[in-house]
Amino acid sequence: ALPLTAAPRVCLVVARALSASAGAIDAGTIEAAIDKSLVTIALPLAGGAKTLFHVPLRSPVKQLVSNVREEDQELTTCRLFSASGDAISLNTPLSAVVSQPFKILLNDRVYSVPALPVPAASNEGTSEEADGLLARTAAALCAFEASQAKRQEIVQQIHTLEAQLKPMEKIRLELEDKGRRAGNRMAWMGLAFMSVQFGFMARLTWWDYSWDIMEPVTYFLGYGTSMLYFAYYVATKAEFGPLAVTDRHISAALIKRAAKSGLDVQAYNKLVDDLHDAQTDLKKNL
Repeated sequence: ALPLTAAPRVCLVVARALSASAGAIDAGTIEAAIDKSLVTIALPLAGGAKTLFHVPLRSPVKQLVSNVREEDQELTTCRLFSASGDAISLNTPLSAVVSQPFKILLNDRVYSVPALPVPAASNEGTSEEADGLLARTAAALCAFEASQAKRQEIVQQIHTLEAQLKPMEKIRLELEDKGRRAGNRMAWMGLAFMSVQFGFMARLTWWDYSWDIMEPVTYFLGYGTSMLYFAYYVATKAEFGPLAVTDRHISAALIKRAAKSGLDVQAYNKLVDDLHDAQTDLKKNL
């Protein structure tokens, strides 16, 4: 077994040979470096792209393994071995491991890591505090970079959606304007009909007949109008009112003319929903 006496609190190497991992393939050498008290290792994970891991030098091996597993959820095996093939305990400090050549097993591939020069620490407590500060700084920097990348992705998505919506929005505004004018004409026609009805009922009451004759007529006319209002509610599930009727007429006219004008209403609504979701996500990432 590889002696690990270069750093305090060194755990014994677990007696499990690398050769016990059936089908392991030698995948070559990977890059690693030490910057002050931070170990940087470039590991090829899912997709083949290299991922940089920054781990404090005095942290245990299980910290590196945990970071790798968290980054690649599909990874089933992640262990460290000495150059001779003995498995290294998860509680062994990285400072004791990286001082000599070692190997990393990722699923069925074995990567070799050369020995790294470990800087000597003159003060144990100060070094640990520095390691903690570096780890927190590295974590905050990674979180900031991830947030900025996510924000740029959302901004690009918003620009793409707005570009796709622009010609559709122009057609929608034109159709909405036509529907509004048609709705206004319908409202004026309704007012004209009510005025004619009022004049006709007034003539029958004061000139042609009398109130005694017209009173039941007006009753049934008003009751019939109430039935029409209720029938409108039953058919549309909306309260009858000038504004509601006008808006419904505008919407119906827009949908009717959309196909003729080349406007896909379903695609337009989906783009509007996607744009709203992207803008909400952008506010969360500010």
